[in-house]
Order: sequence, then structure tokens, then C-alpha cells
Amino acid sequence: MIETHRMHLKPEHFQKVRDKRKEVEFRLYDEKRKKVQVEDGIVFVNTDTHEELFTVVRAIVVGKLPWIQRALNPRMNDEFITDTLGRIYGLKTVYSPIDQQPVFVAFVLEV
Repeated sequence: MIETHRMHLKPEHFQKVRDKRKEVEFRLYDEKRKKVQVEDGIVFVNTDTHEELFTVVRAIVVGKLPWIQRALNPRMNDEFITDTLGRIYGLKTVYSPIDQQPVFVAFVLEV
């Protein structure tokens, strides 16, 4: 069954998804993200303006960061990798060490 999920994005990342300059969204592979399936929708909400953007999940890659980077290499440029690494390592400020997961999920999106 196709479902729609909601996730928040900071304005700079929201803009890149909206402008189709960012096709992949990385998140910790937690219980919430495990529910997302290929063909599901994700509504991204801009954390500043609360603007919403509907996307469709076209592929899902789960694994540790270096493996995901290699798997998605054709879709990743230097700016994308820098943004992604900054966001992922910045997640330590959002998740407590107990909740910190060693596995990430990459959602390949279509706007």
C-alpha cells in the first residue's frame, strides 16, 4: 500500500530538492524511515516557511555511509557529498548517542 510520509528539511536543502539539484535524501535508518517503501510519497516541509513539497521515492539504498556513497556515486557530485556529510555528522546534535544508528538510508527522489 502506497503511503505518504512527512519529513522536515532546512531551507537550503528544501530549495535544492525543489530545484531538482538534490535527488537523494539521507536519514538515519530508524523505525520511522524503515516504514518508507519505493513508490511512497514524501512530503518535505521547509523548517522556516512551512512550505510543502511532494516527492516520490524511486529507490532506497540502506547501508553504512561509505557503501552508500559508492552505490550512489553517479548521482553524487562534490557539493552533494559535502552537504550530505555535514548533515549526517550534524545528526549527532539531534539524536542522543543511545539512539544513534550506524546505518543510514538514502531515498532517491523524484519531484
